[in-house]
Amino acid sequence: MMRLLLAAFLSILSMNAAWAEMRMSMVAVSPKQVPDLKRSQRALEQVLFKSNAASTLNIGTSWHAIHYLITGKTSSPVPGAGEVIFGGTEIGNDLGFGPAHLFSAEEVKTISDALQAFPLKTFTGRYDVKQMQASKIYPENWLKEGDIGRARLLDYFQQILNFYANAAKNGQAIVFVVHQK
Repeated sequence: MMRLLLAAFLSILSMNAAWAEMRMSMVAVSPKQVPDLKRSQRALEQVLFKSNAASTLNIGTSWHAIHYLITGKTSSPVPGAGEVIFGGTEIGNDLGFGPAHLFSAEEVKTISDALQAFPLKTFTGRYDVKQMQASKIYPENWLKEGDIGRARLLDYFQQILNFYANAAKNGQAIVFVVHQK
């Protein structure tokens, strides 16, 4: 019963941006860390929420829009570049908006290659504030965002490209999670 109440409360919070925001953080980790992250919730949370800035990328509330601009879809991973937001293997317990997700070093390389090949023209061409608002792309403030939103999302996309390229070059895995501010 308590679990249901907590889930309902978190659902209400996520609908009201003044109370909570769903943010995404990504952390590049050594493949040697992966077994410990799968085994220990404490180790997983330590990595996700207390990692140094060099190995972390926070894309704020832009994660859903980035997925939409890559895939043209509102949810579900699409093989290749479209896995970057909704893909990976779930690990650990629910952290408020679901469990963390993990890409192995091999998957990071595959996704990095797909991201590098992804046409920026497609990404920016899908930015249509009216369509994004109608599709309920989180955080659902696209009509106010206008061209500033497009520039911000393109900047985050470039950061993701660089983050995955660096992780692939270094043979790292990536763990990521949607969490509350």
